[in-house]
Amino acid sequence: MPNRLKSFALATLVFSLTCGVGLAANDVVVKHTLAQTAASSDRKAEADKLFQEGVQQYRRGEYPKALQTYQRVLEIRRQLGDKVGTGQTLNNIGQVYNGLQQNNKALEVLQQGLTIRREIKDRAGEGETLDNLGGVYLALFKEEKSLETLQQALAIRREVKDRNGEAVALSKIGFTYVFLKKQEQGLKLLEEALALHQELKDKFQEGFTLFRIGQVYWNVDNYTRALEWYKKSLIVNREVGNRAWEGRSLQQIGEMYSNQQQYDQAIKFYQQALPLIREAGISPAEENILASIGDAFNNLKQYDRGVNFYQQELASARK
Repeated sequence: MPNRLKSFALATLVFSLTCGVGLAANDVVVKHTLAQTAASSDRKAEADKLFQEGVQQYRRGEYPKALQTYQRVLEIRRQLGDKVGTGQTLNNIGQVYNGLQQNNKALEVLQQGLTIRREIKDRAGEGETLDNLGGVYLALFKEEKSLETLQQALAIRREVKDRNGEAVALSKIGFTYVFLKKQEQGLKLLEEALALHQELKDKFQEGFTLFRIGQVYWNVDNYTRALEWYKKSLIVNREVGNRAWEGRSLQQIGEMYSNQQQYDQAIKFYQQALPLIREAGISPAEENILASIGDAFNNLKQYDRGVNFYQQELASARK
């Protein structure tokens, strides 16, 4: 074979071999990419499913379970680089910490979530997280900061036409006004929020607002009206299966009876509240109930029983 033909044949052979290797390699790369995409899709689906599970746990007042579930979701979404999902999950973890009355942790996590949601220009999410931050500031007795944050949240909720979120913000703003000694203004906003919850059939949020209206009357020593609203809150929270706030409503009804020196009645409601609050993992509320039961037994001159509950309170505080 002439040298030129040999060279051509060799070149053709080399080219065909390298093409074959290249195509095979490309095939491997494509298959690997598809496998990665499928794996990512599976992981995203897993995170989404777990997230919904966490939402339901939170709505039932199962805060320790919800926290554990959301933390698994957060890990997956961070691994996937899902910033939208990460911001949402941090928001919900902050909600859980708020429910557990671990307000400094709630503040830290919500601020992380807010930073991400602003970075990706998620306006609806920003409004939601500002709303939750406002609630935490109020729990930390930073009333002015709470009001400022909640008013920002309300403006965004209205901007994105989130009527459920608007009602939530109105309810929290109304409650903040109560802490600022603006009872009439606060009550007006709470009633506006309640009407909107009812129009939208949002029973879950309605339970919170009914409780807050009860607090307004409690603060002005109108115990008859306060009791009426706490009982409404109890009915709605039971209806939606929010066991944590069923417990909080029962606890507050117990406080009402204790204030009226009806200690037997107070103990009855405290003891109904206690297992629900324990189940929800709200340690500060549990300790408060134990101390209140101890006080009630002391007032009934049943000192040994009172001491028993004070000892339980001390043991809980040491955990």
